[in-house]
Parts: sequence; structure tokens; C-alpha cells
Amino acid sequence: MARDDRRAKRRWLPLILSGVVGVGALTACGESGGGNAANGFPSQIHIMVNNDETGVTGFAGIAINKGIKLAVKQANAAKLFGESTLVMDYQDPAGEAQNAVRITRTAVSDKKYAAMIGPIRSIEQLPSVPLVQSGKLPTLIPQANAAGLNAGEYTFLAGAPISGYFGVMKDYLSSIGKKRIAVITDDLPSDVPIGDIAEKWGGTDGFVVTTRVTVSRDTQDYTAQVAQIVRSNPEVLVNVVTSAAGAALISQARQGGFSGQIIGIEATTSAMLKTAGNAAVGFTFPTRFSPLNQESPSTVKFVQDFKAEYGEAPDSYCAEGYDTAQWLIKALQESGNASRESIQRGLTAVAAKGFDSAQGALTFNGREIQIKATVLQWNGTENVLVNRKQ
Repeated sequence: MARDDRRAKRRWLPLILSGVVGVGALTACGESGGGNAANGFPSQIHIMVNNDETGVTGFAGIAINKGIKLAVKQANAAKLFGESTLVMDYQDPAGEAQNAVRITRTAVSDKKYAAMIGPIRSIEQLPSVPLVQSGKLPTLIPQANAAGLNAGEYTFLAGAPISGYFGVMKDYLSSIGKKRIAVITDDLPSDVPIGDIAEKWGGTDGFVVTTRVTVSRDTQDYTAQVAQIVRSNPEVLVNVVTSAAGAALISQARQGGFSGQIIGIEATTSAMLKTAGNAAVGFTFPTRFSPLNQESPSTVKFVQDFKAEYGEAPDSYCAEGYDTAQWLIKALQESGNASRESIQRGLTAVAAKGFDSAQGALTFNGREIQIKATVLQWNGTENVLVNRKQ
């Protein structure tokens, strides 16, 4: 993991350095928060949204942005900021680090932007966080799965990292009596740590890791890797390969003779699982949110509001986007103005208290959101609830 991070950082260093130069040259432009006075809001509170809507993680960014848009629409309708309105500038880095850095530089240097949300992909996030920290732009980061995102007091991790709750799957496997596991991950900085967690289950509580395989994020043919996994004779395949590739791996694992339990991550969405057909039945994963979990009144209300707005049930990405925006909205209410410094203090104060929202009762560890996981299983047509939050 450390070697992967060092190589990644060397690749991103030119992006970071060019961003710092750009920020330094432009920080004198405008006034923080669009020129707002210390005791009130400007007529428009501008927020940059730097989330993919195309590219490999576009599916997640679209859903996250739906949640953001609902929260902002509700806040403006309720006149939470008096006659001022919250205005979101949605930009699409398309899964590319250089695009995310360019958008970040714009948000940092243009003082009309009071804060930023995003980006969502680890290869975009890692070169962006030093820029927002050095430029003192409050930034809320969804999908905060990579190590190294907590760059300082201006970065706020609004997406609970999968590594923080993937351990619930060990409890699930214990409950069904399956403890011989093989682990396969891609090489994304956000996915490697999840594979590390599963690998460390070996030697504890009767778990045995039969093999650990790492593939390139661009791999399409998993024939050799599946053969290695099948030879190791596991009961469980821990599939930490992101997005559509994860569904392809499920299909190829079945074709290659693996008949055991497959568990993974929620980045392999329902639409992707459908492409795997019967091979994906039984695929089990932890999630931060499910509309099936009706324990929290705030979750129930969010699901109702989302369905009324979009005519469909929300997924975990929608809930994460909504809660990210709610954290920012509550910070603005806490601060009473839209200066970057005040928003930073407001975000910190809100985190110290916690709040109820789409994902239930939210708590924080410093500037990092904490959630409890729900385990879901794909039955061939939809996800069903395996357990309540743990």
C-alpha cells in the first residue's frame, strides 16, 4: 500500500505543484464568500461541485449530485438563508485527475466560491486536497476511501470510508460458517486498503486466507486470476474490483468454476449486477444506506422526499450526497455568513454535535463522518436486507 501511494504521489506531484502556483498567483482576486459581510450572507452563496458525471465513476457522481440537488432545493425553499440562495456550480472532471485539479484551482482562486464538494474518485482527490488546504477552501469529500485525504482543517470527509465498516462482512461470514477466503482487488488507492482488511482476517477467529490477488484497474480478462483462486479452494471470494469490472469478475469467476459465496463492495451497482445474470445471485456487500432500512425517522423522510422529487428510490450514493449537502447547509446556518473561515468553523462545530439525516444518526470522528453498515444481498432482481445496522 505504501509503495502504491508513493508511486501515485510521484505521478500527481506536477499536478499539485502547478495547482499551488496557480492558487498563489490568484488568491488576491475577489473576497472570500463572494464579498459577504461578516454578519450576513451575499445574495447568492456559490459552491463548486467537482463530481464526476461521466467516466468510470460517473454513475456515482450523478447519484451523489441528485442528493445534493434535493437538499439545496429544500434549503432554498425553506429560506434557511433569508433572501440569499445557495447556488451550486456543477462541474464534471470525468474521472480524470487533471480535470479535477483544474476545477479545484478555479474554486480556490475564485473567491466567489465559499466551499467545494468533491471530487469523488481517489485519483482525483489525492492531488486536489493539498490545494484546498493551502488555499483554505472548505471542502467536503464524498467517497473518502483513500488514505491521505485528511489533509488539514479545511478538508472534511463526508463519505464514510468503506474500510471503516467493511469489517461487518467478517461477522456476516462467521454467521454463515464460511471462513476460507480468497481476496482479489484492483490497484486503485481506494480499493487496496479494503483488500488489506480482508487479508488480515486470516489467522483470526478461524479465518484462513487461501490467496491474495491484485489486478490492474484496466483488467478485463480474469481467466488466470480465477484459475489461481479456484486452485486455492476457498469458500468465499472477496471481490474488491470496482464498478462494472466487479460484475465482469463475478461472471468470469462462475465460468471458471468458483461456486462459493462472493462478497464485495457497493460500487458494483444493481444495474451492473443485472449484466452478470444468475452468476451474481447471492452477491453480498455492506452499504452505508438502504431505503429498506426504516429504523431512523430521518431516513424514512429522506426516502419519501427523494421519491417525490425523482420518482425512484434513492441508493447509498444519493443518501451520501444529501448528507454532504446537509452538513454544509447546517454549517452555513451555524456560521451565519459565507466566509470560508466561518464555514470551516461551522463544519467543525456541526461535526462535534452530529445530526440526523438520510443515513440516520450521523456521528463524526473529528472531520470524518461515521456510519453503521447495513448488509445487502442481490437476489437476481433486487437487493434484499440481510441484517439491520450493526
